[in-house]
Amino acid sequence: MVNTSPPVYEQIAEVIRRQIHDGDYLVGDKLPSENELCEIHKVARGTIRRAINGLIAEGLLESEKGKGTFVTSPESKTLLWNFGSLTDRLNDTSERALAKVLEQTVVIRGNRKMLRLKRLRSIETENTVIPISLDISFLPVDLLPGIEKYDFEDESIYRILREKYNRNPTQSLVSLKARIADQGTKRILKELPSTRCLLHATGATYDNVHVCIEESEITYSSRVQAVMHIDHHNGYTKPLQMTKELHHVHE
Repeated sequence: MVNTSPPVYEQIAEVIRRQIHDGDYLVGDKLPSENELCEIHKVARGTIRRAINGLIAEGLLESEKGKGTFVTSPESKTLLWNFGSLTDRLNDTSERALAKVLEQTVVIRGNRKMLRLKRLRSIETENTVIPISLDISFLPVDLLPGIEKYDFEDESIYRILREKYNRNPTQSLVSLKARIADQGTKRILKELPSTRCLLHATGATYDNVHVCIEESEITYSSRVQAVMHIDHHNGYTKPLQMTKELHHVHE
């Protein structure tokens, strides 16, 4: 009788793939060493290596020389330079925008009372949650009375501004730079230990009468795909609204 079972290395790869899918291993987790996996599965090292290499090729694992093998995630297809609402834009897709509030408190910033809102923004796709950014927003309490009472895990900031306060975000001025990633930020965004720098944005968002309605600081995950549209007009290349479009991907 012909043996129709898949090769042993494929069976082991499927076991690890299922463990990742079920959450036994999360993004950023380190897998057991090759020797430990050999003991667990009772196979030779070459078999384990073939299984691991296959999962690396799929984008589920990433190997760091001298450090080990870590769970990664498929690259997010979210466009960094995209003026619009992430929550609204994903409504018609199989993906879902998620927000986890890490801090929500009223503070004094300058001479003004502001709501400081710190959130982890993620996208859920195919049963996988992909961290996108760590956002800190400052919202003026005097301009937006009662803003501190809203649940920003269920509500989009910009939707609340439009529907509850008649403040329509129309323009963001944003400054971008690479910044050394601290351990706390890397842990929250589930970055690999080897990650050194992440893209950081600071800026302000204005409504249709040019009143500042939000100040923000955003650190982007290394999984975000940075895309800038270029307009080839009259024989030269011109960036299209780069500073304006970046910030609004996160609502």
